[in-house]
Parts: sequence; C-alpha cells; structure tokens
Amino acid sequence: MLHPLISRKLNRLNKIILVFLILSCTAMLSASGKKDRINQTGVLVSYGNVPFTYAVFQTEEGLIYNIVCEGKLKHILNDSWGNRVRIKGYLIDRSEAAFEPYIMPAPDGYLKVQKIEIIEN
Repeated sequence: MLHPLISRKLNRLNKIILVFLILSCTAMLSASGKKDRINQTGVLVSYGNVPFTYAVFQTEEGLIYNIVCEGKLKHILNDSWGNRVRIKGYLIDRSEAAFEPYIMPAPDGYLKVQKIEIIEN
C-alpha cells in the first residue's frame, strides 16, 4: 500500500492526464470537421478529352478544382463554360464527390459549389 500523500499525488496526476486527453481529442475532432471555404473568381474551363469533357474551375491564381454541384447550380454551370465566374463553396474529399469514372482528379481538389455568379460572358 502506498503512502496517502503519494496516493493523492497520483490521483491528481491521473486527473490532469485525463483532462489533457479529453481536451486533445476534442481539439482533433473539431479540427477534422472544418471545411476549407472558397470564395474565388476564375473561369470555367473544359477539361478531359472528347467525348469525355467536363468543366473545372480555374482560379485567377491558377488553382484548378473539380466542380461538384446539383440541381439548378448544375444547369448554371453547364451554361457557363468559358465564362468568368465567382464561386462560393468548400473543399471536399474525393470520397464525397460522386463522379463518372472518366473524370480525372483536378490538381487542387474537389469544390462543392454553394453559389455561382456569372461575372462576364
């Protein structure tokens, strides 16, 4: 049996370690859930080879993203190839993007579009 003073110090150390572990796990989980937000101006350009072409978003800085969008945004996207646009959205993993097998990954990732604004034709 340990001396009572040593026992109390070990209990205190165990509590400190437990609190540290809980805080560390919370920080890691909250950081992994964050999405990188994008609000960029660029051009919708054609990528791939005919007949398997698809639009990608090329920013003014030269970054190239595959575009992931649905419904009305997809119609706006299909009508806007070659146009200068402003896109708001966030980056996602390839596993979250449902693509046809012929679509090659763009160098800078996948962009889930929330809003497309056509700047000029």
